[in-house]
Amino acid sequence: MSEPVYRILFEGERWFGSNADACLWALRRLGHAVLDLDFNILVPFWESFNLKVARRLLRFLMMDEHNQELLRLAREFKPHIFLAFKGAYILSDTIQAMRAQGIAAYNYYPDVSAFSHKAGWLPSTLRQYDCVFSTKSFLAADLEAQGYPVRHWEYLPHGYDPRAHHPVAVSAEDQVRYGADVAFIGGQTPAKERLLADLLELMPDLNLAVWGDRWQRTQSPALRACVRGRGIFGIEYMKAICASRIMLGLLSEKQPGSSVGDYVTSRSFNIPACGAFMLHERTEEILNYYDPGREIECFSSPEELADKIKYYLAHPETRRAVAQAGYRRCVPAYSHDGRMRALLEWHRRHSQT
Repeated sequence: MSEPVYRILFEGERWFGSNADACLWALRRLGHAVLDLDFNILVPFWESFNLKVARRLLRFLMMDEHNQELLRLAREFKPHIFLAFKGAYILSDTIQAMRAQGIAAYNYYPDVSAFSHKAGWLPSTLRQYDCVFSTKSFLAADLEAQGYPVRHWEYLPHGYDPRAHHPVAVSAEDQVRYGADVAFIGGQTPAKERLLADLLELMPDLNLAVWGDRWQRTQSPALRACVRGRGIFGIEYMKAICASRIMLGLLSEKQPGSSVGDYVTSRSFNIPACGAFMLHERTEEILNYYDPGREIECFSSPEELADKIKYYLAHPETRRAVAQAGYRRCVPAYSHDGRMRALLEWHRRHSQT
């Protein structure tokens, strides 16, 4: 018996390499008819001071326009499913209106906390969905502890995107531009900054590259010298991963409203899918996906991190063997195609469509 084909209205960011875009294309590869709306079209991200002021003044008008557009698309497209990736700009009334039309409404929520965003209405909005799928195993308990229990909740971890996370050839020019002995790609947080600054105190001559937002604010002169600049995405992201000998899997710490910090993140799957060696913060959850010492490697302190870096830089054949085993474990098992297939299987079990 063939699986049903659904009409799916999808809301999320559409830039290449984003997790939302990965989910959208996974649904299309699975054969479903997907109509998408990127909130950045009607709620733009502006950088200059004057435009930021204008955005603040116009924010609720733009949000209302975005929600009205979602409802218009729902009336015309008549989807079986509405799926929001994070859904920070979606209002409760919009979800209720879709459910009243018989549309199953789901949210795939990727962040450590639902309470740390400027969108203060987000926790109450999450309560309106038929099910919240989350990459955080602790999200449902955190929401309930704050008085926002959701109707249904399912743990659905991050994955990799076959279009945006795969081994790529690295030229000599790429090696100079992107390569390093050790690299981290991701935004600055205080805990990540402390860890990398401690690492450089233990290994002051380490060839470390750091890519991502907000790293220019670091207080460590040694770490500031390692910052390559902006966040990188798409083909640049893959080249930086493949050009580096060791890629760090660092996790975000506890945020306002969350009980703990990350256990796994998108990098936990992106790096092995690119065929690279991953040195990941040790958590119980990462051990559900990989065998440390054989498919990835883990650390729990700056001292252990430094020791593991020294060992694997000195043993390239072992490092390459671990990277290859990590790739085989990750691909194709941990793709976004599998994550979306699991979400739709939940829908089939709990709905009439």
